[in-house]
Order: sequence, then structure tokens, then C-alpha cells
Amino acid sequence: TIIAGLKTPAAAKFGLDGKLYVVTAGDGVLLQVDVKKKTSRKVVQLKSGLDNLLPLHADTMLVASLTDNSIVA
Repeated sequence: TIIAGLKTPAAAKFGLDGKLYVVTAGDGVLLQVDVKKKTSRKVVQLKSGLDNLLPLHADTMLVASLTDNSIVA
């Protein structure tokens, strides 16, 4: 187990910076996960219902929301 206790994890992808990012649908959080240390930090708090993410640039992530029918950067 890399990270536990997430509220409905919906997607996990490696960013262009090589770091793992996770979105949680239950509470609308984008997390950056340190795989080696098995820790996470909140990148941004959005509305609940997140369901996917896409690394766009080294410092930009597109995040899709199922409940809002929107994509934010």
C-alpha cells in the first residue's frame, strides 16, 4: 500500500515531473504522493466529484469533474 485513507480515489497518474498525483471524488482533492516515503500533500481543494486528471505541463494538471461537467487547470 502506497497511501491509505483516501476518500473515494478516482484516478492516479504520474505527472511530467515524475511525481504521482491522485484525485479523490469523495472530497474533491488533488494530492501529490511521495511513493518512496508513502506520504501525500494536498495540491488543491476543489469540489467533490473529481473523476480524472491529465498532466498538461510540468506545473499544470487538467482535472475533470463528473458532478460539475467541467475541466479545470
